[in-house]
Amino acid sequence: MKRVLILTASFGDGHDAAARNLSVNAALVQAPGDLYCVTGEATATVLRARGVPGENIRALGFPVSPLFCATPPTAPAEPGEDGPYRILYLVNAGKKKLGKALHKLRERPEVRLTIAVGRNAHLKAKLLKKLKRYGERVRVLGWANQMRS
Repeated sequence: MKRVLILTASFGDGHDAAARNLSVNAALVQAPGDLYCVTGEATATVLRARGVPGENIRALGFPVSPLFCATPPTAPAEPGEDGPYRILYLVNAGKKKLGKALHKLRERPEVRLTIAVGRNAHLKAKLLKKLKRYGERVRVLGWANQMRS
């Protein structure tokens, strides 16, 4: 039986080389594993530098909805002083204040809001129903299990 470790990594501040700013938990690198699945080449570089053999590392990418892969027919215009403003709202741990924040944003006609709820299918369904009347001004996205080839 093979031991597969799936690693994600976080980046530090600044605009330096990705591999230098990448943080991978040392305990995960030291854990015995036959295969390390990572999100990108920067993480793979850090693992190789820490002694993990390259043949045991697979950089598979990060799941992204195909909606983000489509090229828009025209490049979006820079917002003017009065908008429209495109806002991406990532919902994670702080769901208690979500309703208040969304209320303030959606009531502003110059705001185009995209809400990403991750794996929370119940929240996605609830928001889709609640925000339907805002039409194309508000989009709700959930988890993507597809990756662009």
